[in-house]
Amino acid sequence: MVALVVCCVAPAYANNPPQPDGLFSILLIFPAVILGRWLAGVAPASKSLAKRLSTAFILLVCVILCLGGTGLALVPLIIIAGYGIVRATQILRNGQGRKRILIGSALLGLVLFAVTDYFASLLSYDPAAALEYVAVSRLRSLAAAEQEFRTPTVAKGASSPTYGTMAELEEAQLFSWNLTPNTIRSGYIYGEGIDKPHNQFFFYAVPAFPRKLESRWFHFIPGGSLLEALLGKQRGAETGYRSFAVDETGVIRFMVQRNLGTPVTREEIATWKTFP
Repeated sequence: MVALVVCCVAPAYANNPPQPDGLFSILLIFPAVILGRWLAGVAPASKSLAKRLSTAFILLVCVILCLGGTGLALVPLIIIAGYGIVRATQILRNGQGRKRILIGSALLGLVLFAVTDYFASLLSYDPAAALEYVAVSRLRSLAAAEQEFRTPTVAKGASSPTYGTMAELEEAQLFSWNLTPNTIRSGYIYGEGIDKPHNQFFFYAVPAFPRKLESRWFHFIPGGSLLEALLGKQRGAETGYRSFAVDETGVIRFMVQRNLGTPVTREEIATWKTFP
């Protein structure tokens, strides 16, 4: 259980669906079932060890699959929800006294809450990290394409040992993402600085829209995404927080919240931090 709780934090840093609160909500079903059955006085069922272990394994796999989000989690989510509903029904049927009604109903409500919060967490993820990853990948590919372009024996149709522009790389079939300076792709504006006489180049990717760093601590609290949806809070512009650049050294550099109204220069990117 501790390992699963730790795993729930990972999507927050990767900014991939779902957010941690959705997974925390799903995990709450399991201790709630155990506590609810104990409080309601439900006698433990006589099951073999093999059956208990197989059930635990299936539920563990379901939780792990829920980490992936999207359609991958639909079937395991139904299984986990079904598990909670079956246990709640057992409490209502086999529990002692009137408290079984309160406990069983509370468990059913928790299952409904957990599933709803999970789906809300799928819709409220911040795509910044994914878009930043795409920007860095494209810059790496551009830098690799430049090295091929500079070697006439490798590049197709290239006769100059100097570096090429994005258009020239596309023409030489070394890069196929249809990037041109000052066009927006996946939330980023790409640009270039090619100095053929000095055999130098740099490419950069800056956020297409200004973004303000937000504290998303509430996504670590069960129900955080659901509350955000109920309050009608809108997601920010789909772009990254960081600007990136690469030059002939192949080193990726970045800067957080750069002033987007000024042009990118070689002198500027030399002051940026090295990307890990």
